[in-house]
Amino acid sequence: MSPYRDAPSDHVGALARRLMARAPIPHDEGFGAGTSADLLVDAVRRISRDAALAEALVEETGLSAPMVRWALETTAAGITSDALERLRDHAGLHPFGKANRARLSVIVLAGNVFTACLRPMILSLLYEVPALVRTSSRESLLPRAFAAALPAPFAEACGVVSFPKDDELAWASLLAHADSVHVYGADETVRALRARAPAHARFVPHGHGLGVAVARGLEPGASFDGDAARALALDVAAYDQRGCLSPQELLVVGGPEDAERAALLVHDALVEVGRDLPRGPLAPDVAGASARWRDTALAVGTVHEGGSHAVAFDPTGMLPFGPGYRHLVVRALRDDAALRAHLASYGPHLKALGHHVGSADGDALAVPLSFAFLPSGTAPRVTPFGRMQTPPLDAPLDGFPPSEGFLTFLATR
Repeated sequence: MSPYRDAPSDHVGALARRLMARAPIPHDEGFGAGTSADLLVDAVRRISRDAALAEALVEETGLSAPMVRWALETTAAGITSDALERLRDHAGLHPFGKANRARLSVIVLAGNVFTACLRPMILSLLYEVPALVRTSSRESLLPRAFAAALPAPFAEACGVVSFPKDDELAWASLLAHADSVHVYGADETVRALRARAPAHARFVPHGHGLGVAVARGLEPGASFDGDAARALALDVAAYDQRGCLSPQELLVVGGPEDAERAALLVHDALVEVGRDLPRGPLAPDVAGASARWRDTALAVGTVHEGGSHAVAFDPTGMLPFGPGYRHLVVRALRDDAALRAHLASYGPHLKALGHHVGSADGDALAVPLSFAFLPSGTAPRVTPFGRMQTPPLDAPLDGFPPSEGFLTFLATR
């Protein structure tokens, strides 16, 4: 039987009730020398080193084997016991702190970045809330592997199910008992599940998003260099540019000559990155979209092509984004006012902003001095180039703190 049809509505409802009975998940009791955070970290480490799982993920995701290994290793490196314990302390969930009254978090996953499942699953368990996870039809291996790797008491407090997207009864059973509903996916999916979620449940949407890279110089002509290009190339290559944190365009504050130079530098850097992290094979529809995009880009500007990428300089400002899979648009904007207006067009869909500030002597500011160019209504995660695709567990997502939706406290004053 297909694993995508393994969860009829009665099974989903029964599982939800069993998970609720485990709330709150006990922490730091009887774990020997370690802590509950250590147990969660150890589960992540074990699946990240599972060679058989990595091989299966290559088949499921369509990413290359080196890309899958990079994704598992970098994700695991960002999940540490110290980070988890800080999150619990910040929430007040220390031994003499508050008690979380939430009983069940429902997590609906998307299927573009396969490691993205780990963050909400870990956070739910960390905050003592049993998690009921509905996987994407395309990517279910990693959430199931993580759930299977969990020791007690977390193993009994995490359930993973799959069912067809048109199974109305299963959706009703999934959502009926939720204290919070965390949805990752297209805006249409978010809207549909918001309408179905219980009125009392905290709804946390993570809809369509995109990443943008911005290069600005303290002096004319100093906005971009080879080091910046190599760092950005890694952001573009990661997960084959298929996620909501993936940079789709590079905006160079300066003249057209600055942007053209930057496009060539990123092209050269993507050639280098592709040797260590090759792109996965393109499906026929993606290959067709890629060819059409390149033809359009050639008609309006300049295209630098490699064996598994394309970088286009667009002097018109009208070239659409590529189909993912390492296709990058480079544009020139005259000043910060033009940059602000351009970014405003993305509104809340702007989820990641890579920011490089160069100087004439080649130094770059890792922490920009001002974000005055960011329009109101946007809350992207802002990082230097090279870190757009590796968010730490404690970073806000879509402007939400990590604890969003997971905590329910009793008022005593």
